[in-house]
Amino acid sequence: MCIRDSYDVKAGDTLLTVNVSANVAYQCSIVQEGNRIAQVQNKSAMETSSVRFQISANTDEQERTAVVKFTADNLAPTEITIVQAGQTAGKELTLFQLNIWEECGHNSTDGYSAFQSLVDQIVALEPDFATFCELYKNGDDMVMKKLVAALKERGLTYYAETGFGKGGGGARGLLSKYPIEETELINSWMFKGVCNVDGKRIAIYPSHSNYVYYSCYYPRGYNDGGDLNEPSQLDWVESTKDMFEHNGCIVPWQTSLLLTESGFIDAFRQMYPDPATHPGLTWPVNNKGIPVSDLAWAAEADERDRIDYIYYYPDSRFSLVDIKMVGPTGTIVRGERVAADTQEPIIDQAGEHWPSDHRGLLMTIRWNE
Repeated sequence: MCIRDSYDVKAGDTLLTVNVSANVAYQCSIVQEGNRIAQVQNKSAMETSSVRFQISANTDEQERTAVVKFTADNLAPTEITIVQAGQTAGKELTLFQLNIWEECGHNSTDGYSAFQSLVDQIVALEPDFATFCELYKNGDDMVMKKLVAALKERGLTYYAETGFGKGGGGARGLLSKYPIEETELINSWMFKGVCNVDGKRIAIYPSHSNYVYYSCYYPRGYNDGGDLNEPSQLDWVESTKDMFEHNGCIVPWQTSLLLTESGFIDAFRQMYPDPATHPGLTWPVNNKGIPVSDLAWAAEADERDRIDYIYYYPDSRFSLVDIKMVGPTGTIVRGERVAADTQEPIIDQAGEHWPSDHRGLLMTIRWNE
């Protein structure tokens, strides 16, 4: 009846999907201490069926166990065991970063909504925080409002704020599982959101520079530019000067250089210090539901680059645990779709669709205080 008989979940996990035999109606009974697990959804179809449970986060150090018993007509009863881990020393928090490409304005050629694809990714990743750029709408049509509502329908509670500056590229958005207690527009390119994480203040700065300053096309033989921010001075170095059509250039890109000189750490490059073996290419990405002509700007160039980042300021109270790219594995080179050929781990997109022309990033930190 059930595909598996046991499930291990993290202390902070709040949703669990159990795959079951298709086209069968089930009744579930949960044996547990307290009221930590509840059935929230039952999908039954000819080919695939599933039951979804909502789980309260485990704030204790001890793991806890529950047993779910399934019964159905003409089938023998079965049960599964759910083991939820206890909190380890320190609390792990995740942050998802993504350029949502003109506020989810590019639906797939098969008609699937880019906004629905964004919802799918958040449901799959369940990040504690997420930052977005390229937001343009106001009022009830604003994507952040719609996103909070759509996630609530899927059993997830999030808070959201949007920062509207005067810079190009639209607004920036912050999504958080934790209350956002304070916001401040820093400048035309970024705003600050302060989140209350169990009584501790964590400041997150969603940002997005104007695409007209995207000058890395000059070394590639183009005199006009394309998209978000800049490459990194940590990537255009001696070992990569003949890769990705850098054409021998070693460039101290000023935005990343300013951040580095100010003490901020590039999380991806901290985890993967060699840009030749782990370039971390985030754009342009092979979004299979979108024509290539809409994904790339320079059809005759290898314009692949790492232009999406998460920076953090070092503090003894937390440490970097992991960071991975999220999204389709392939990229675009000279107007053609190509498979990934680098070593970095990539978390594949949830489902068949992707809402962006960029890859995202998922960072995990451990809060030690």
